[in-house]
Parts: sequence; C-alpha cells; structure tokens
Amino acid sequence: MDKGSAWNLWNVSICPPNRLPYAMLWVVVVVAVVVVVVVVVVVMVVVVVVVKVVVVVVVVVAAAAVVVIVVEEEEEEEEEEEEEKRKEKKKTKKKKMMMMKKKSYSSVLYVILFSVLSYLS
Repeated sequence: MDKGSAWNLWNVSICPPNRLPYAMLWVVVVVAVVVVVVVVVVVMVVVVVVVKVVVVVVVVVAAAAVVVIVVEEEEEEEEEEEEEKRKEKKKTKKKKMMMMKKKSYSSVLYVILFSVLSYLS
C-alpha cells in the first residue's frame, strides 16, 4: 500500500465521508463535555472563593462584636468604680460632717460647761 491508500484507509475507517454528521456529533459532544467541565470547575472555584470570603466576613464581624462587648463591659466596670468612689466620697464627707458636728457640739458643750463652772466659782 502506498501512502495515498493508507491515508484513504484511515479516512474511511475513522471518518468516512458519508458519516461526517456522526463525526461532527462526536466533536460537539467532546466540546460540550469540555465546556461543562470548565464551567463546573469555574463554578467550584467561585463557590470556594465566595465561601472563603463569607467565612472571613463572619470571623471579622464576630471579632468586632466581641471587641464591642469587651469595651462595653470595661466601660460599665469603670462607671461602677467611679460610682463606688463617689459613694465613698459622700460617705467620707458625711463622716467629716458628723465629726464636725460632734466637734461643734462638744465644743459648745465645753463652752457651756466652762461657763457654768466659771459662774459657779
């Protein structure tokens, strides 16, 4: 067999001229499968990227919420401490006032006592 006849044999066995639409069908099927595979891979990559972005956003939002809660708790603790300090200052002022009143009462009593004693003597 010469080269021409071998070529014709290959052409007849693989893709005979009367079977050209059948061969085109295989080409269409192969192209469709490749397109479907590419689309599936692209969709999977997009889904993975979207899931990663969603996870990052959820983690960032959760971290921000935790930070906000911690800051609010610290502010509440500071306010409670300030309130306690104010109460202690008020108590201290009241004690000082009571001591001053006692001192003033006792000094008045001393003055009266000394006056009475001096009057009696």
